[in-house]
Amino acid sequence: MSGEGTREGRRPAGGGPQVRETYPTGADYSEALRDTTLCFAHPAVARGQVAMGGALRMPRVVSGNFGSVFRVTSAEPGAGREIAVKCFTRAVPGRLRRYRAIGEALRAAAGDWRVPVEYVPRGVLVHGTWYPVILMEWVEGTGLIPWLEEHLDDPAAIGALADRFADLVRDLEAAGFAHGDLQHGNIVVRPDGSLRLIDYDGMYVPALAGLPAAEHGHRNYQHPARGPRDFGPGLDRFSAHVIHLSLRALARAPELWRTYHEEGGEHLLLKGDDYADPTASDRFASVACAVPELTADFARLAHWCREPVAAVAPLVPPTLPPVPCRAEEGNLRLPGWLAEGLAAQQAARTAHEAPPQPGHTPGPPPAPGTARPGPGSGGTAGGDTQGRTQPPAAPGEQVRPARNSAARGAGRGQGNSPGTTAPQPGHAPGPPPAPGTAGHGASAGGTAGGGTPGRAQGGGRGSPAAQSGRAPGTARSGVRPGGGRATAPSAGASRVSPPAAGSSAAPGTGPGSSLGASVPQSGVGANSYSSTSPSPSPVAAFAPLGRADVAAVRWTLAVWATGIAAAVGGVAVALVGWWILGLPVALGAAASLALTYVRGTRRLRVRYRTTPEMLKARTAEWEAEVARVAAADASARLQEADAEVLVRKGALGEIGVRQAAAATALAERHRFEQERVQQRLDEALRSVEQRRTALEGSGAREELEALRRLQERMLDDGLARHGLPVSLLGARLVAELERGGIRTAADFTRVTSAVPTSPELRDQAVVSGPGRSVKADGIAPSVARRLQSWRDGLADDLRVRLPGALPYDAAQELHRRRADRRLDLNRQAARARTSALAELEAMEDERAAEEQRSAHAAAADRARAEAALRDAEAAAADHRAEHAAAVARGEAARAEALRYRSLTYRRYLAAALRGR
Repeated sequence: MSGEGTREGRRPAGGGPQVRETYPTGADYSEALRDTTLCFAHPAVARGQVAMGGALRMPRVVSGNFGSVFRVTSAEPGAGREIAVKCFTRAVPGRLRRYRAIGEALRAAAGDWRVPVEYVPRGVLVHGTWYPVILMEWVEGTGLIPWLEEHLDDPAAIGALADRFADLVRDLEAAGFAHGDLQHGNIVVRPDGSLRLIDYDGMYVPALAGLPAAEHGHRNYQHPARGPRDFGPGLDRFSAHVIHLSLRALARAPELWRTYHEEGGEHLLLKGDDYADPTASDRFASVACAVPELTADFARLAHWCREPVAAVAPLVPPTLPPVPCRAEEGNLRLPGWLAEGLAAQQAARTAHEAPPQPGHTPGPPPAPGTARPGPGSGGTAGGDTQGRTQPPAAPGEQVRPARNSAARGAGRGQGNSPGTTAPQPGHAPGPPPAPGTAGHGASAGGTAGGGTPGRAQGGGRGSPAAQSGRAPGTARSGVRPGGGRATAPSAGASRVSPPAAGSSAAPGTGPGSSLGASVPQSGVGANSYSSTSPSPSPVAAFAPLGRADVAAVRWTLAVWATGIAAAVGGVAVALVGWWILGLPVALGAAASLALTYVRGTRRLRVRYRTTPEMLKARTAEWEAEVARVAAADASARLQEADAEVLVRKGALGEIGVRQAAAATALAERHRFEQERVQQRLDEALRSVEQRRTALEGSGAREELEALRRLQERMLDDGLARHGLPVSLLGARLVAELERGGIRTAADFTRVTSAVPTSPELRDQAVVSGPGRSVKADGIAPSVARRLQSWRDGLADDLRVRLPGALPYDAAQELHRRRADRRLDLNRQAARARTSALAELEAMEDERAAEEQRSAHAAAADRARAEAALRDAEAAAADHRAEHAAAVARGEAARAEALRYRSLTYRRYLAAALRGR
């Protein structure tokens, strides 16, 4: 077997780039395994009996992803154990290193899930070349899908199998292992119900850390974002969740199998397309909602489909964190049906587990979309804006105002019934609260607060009485946005008045309505608080007027009254007939009244405008206008800042898009270059193979040619020993032929005579030899014939004694030359592979360097974009605080100006007449 090669020996180990090798097909292995004495060298399977099948009695084969598996009964003395022999049909980078590490790890591991394996580099002989094989115990049992089809009418057995599978996954991850391709075809259910895992081609063990994954696993069980770099102890988490969830769902609803498992399908209930976009998958939605108690788990699986592979949690963690399902949390991107189902499930679970409150009769669990009753003490329930129950404040504790103006404006809705919230006019009810968060709370007989979607509402933070637990009407000091205690307002400042107990403010009214209407939703910063709208302020009144003002008003009015009386008297006199006397009096009185009215009114209005109250009123109006303009400017700056934040967020998102596009282009270019290298390698190997085929078929032809040349050489040597016959030709003709180079029988092969055409010419003959012809005169045709006959007779005698085969030394020389040429062809093929490997390794290095440069550039761009976004968000927060403060100042200034609107000119005159 000196000409046999070992395929694995010509392949470099490790995880670097590999040249595509050609392995036998399953049919080639089947043909070779017909004789296990010749094809196997390992003592466990040599001379073993291969399981046969089919009409032609060929070895029964089970085809897999990387090879074909045969069942062989060992011929070793003993029990005749069954062995599974896996023959590879595809190349795997670093297979020898991987299986050595896997075999050692499995031998040291605990658990009955494992099947020991042995990697045999010189495993099976096919077409004169040894190929590696994997030897492992043949596991008797049933595949997962056939087992499920047999036990669909036994939900308890399926549930028990799910528990055993969870234990298997726990043991696997506790050992730091990952199977790499958890799917139905690699799980065997033994007759006793225990589980075995087979096919360890893609397994991860700690000794393989740093290598890329050897395979990607079955797409119907793997995370949609799994790639070659995802190779670690958490590799099986997603597929474990898929299998475990499917088993639990079938244990509760076996009819799902007939609906969602396709006949002969390579999946359980869900398929790979369902993981790519769970929100758009009808199959995912139907399966998730078919079993309500598993809705949360399917929601978690849908969430993990959009996250990296490393974000998937273990199958059996100590505690599972709650899954938020609020519709406004765009990062989860859960569909509405999952959010509602998850909320309904959590509400039912909370209603079942929560202890009843003293004096409170628990009712049925609320439907999705309704608020959940919360603990209270008979008053308005307090809740914060994050969906968590706000505990009552201690006496004297400062209460921070509500952060959300919309919550303040609609924070006091009349409760319809315990545990429900009536939607306010113009306000749509929000989605149900997330699992693990408190619902909207109001005890029986109190008022429930409606609020923003997904947030618990009580009396609202705008209700001090509700938050502090005090009785309505109990006074307490307010709190400034900064957290300090508010001072008592001045005469022109507004005061916060808590509402009466049991009252409910209409939408848009009550505390916070005025400011909430003028401030947009984005106008309240994270670190600022909007103040409540002031209650009606005391109406301003004129201070007691001075004596000069009272006297001036009274004197002017008295003059007006006298003039009016004179005018009226003159008119009356004229009417009774004394017009000559009455008309001048009436006209004079009217003129005097008009002049006095104009001058007096001017003086009185001057006195009215110069009163301290009117001076304060004009100042308040001016301040209100200044505050309005400042609030408008602050609003414009806030809009610009928010627009800048959106621009920065878009720029940050574009960086990721550009990086992904660059990575795709780099991968495509790398793939194209790899294909070019592979194409050149294939052409070189094809040329070498053609020459090798020609070499193998030329052995007999070369031996015949060598024998012919040897016979010609021996014939020439024998003829060269016989000189020209002088007795036949004479001394003159012999001398003439010798001068022409014809000396022996070996120097010519043919003699041709030429008949003379005239009597004057003598006889001629042409003596032809290898590469020469000599004309000789005087050779008659009869002499020429005798010369030719002499030469042919000598040749015939010599041919009888020539050898019929090559001598041994000559034959061995030919064999040696062919072996040298065969070795040279092998070297050319090896050089071609080495050159291709070097090119691929250089390409890998270049790609890694380019990826690193691209990643560094993207990281720098992302850092700059994030810094710019932080600056923009900080500026927006500052502008938002400024806008809120400007609006508050405008409200206060406007309220102060309104106090003086009642100080009219008429009231001034009335006050002067009254003398106060």
